[in-house]
Amino acid sequence: AGKVSTEIESVIVPGWDHVETARYYYHLRSYLKFFPKNNIHILFYDDLVKDPKTFLMNFFKILNVDKDFTPKLINKKYHVTKDRPKYQNLYNKLVYLGEQISSSSLLGRKIIELIRKKGIVDIFHKLNKGEEFPLISQKQRQSLIKYFEDDIKKIEKFTGENLDIWKK
Repeated sequence: AGKVSTEIESVIVPGWDHVETARYYYHLRSYLKFFPKNNIHILFYDDLVKDPKTFLMNFFKILNVDKDFTPKLINKKYHVTKDRPKYQNLYNKLVYLGEQISSSSLLGRKIIELIRKKGIVDIFHKLNKGEEFPLISQKQRQSLIKYFEDDIKKIEKFTGENLDIWKK
């Protein structure tokens, strides 16, 4: 979690594990072996960004949560950044340490929650702000679009959604 490469072109290669995890229909097939299609619901991040309240209300409907329930933090955004960490190794070590502390015990989770609530994480991100994340080249982008083309078509068919934005 949280690791960033400066050599974006060298790590986004079709067939590599971190690219394979984005083959959504491939993973969906595993669930279809055990669950009927009507028990599987796919939600899209773009819908969350566009209209968080409607997204959450649809999600809650799927889970049979009271339709009148609205979370207090519905419009709060977390981890919004377009910049890379200035001090990459420090960032990676702190992310790892936070994960270890949080998963170690209930007290560890409470400590990490307190650090977040006090705004210490936000302060660190502001102090550690580096350059913007690198963009992939148009050639690489087209290569990935072609690589994911069949997977995208299958997700479109399964969901009935138009995913043209994924093909740009």
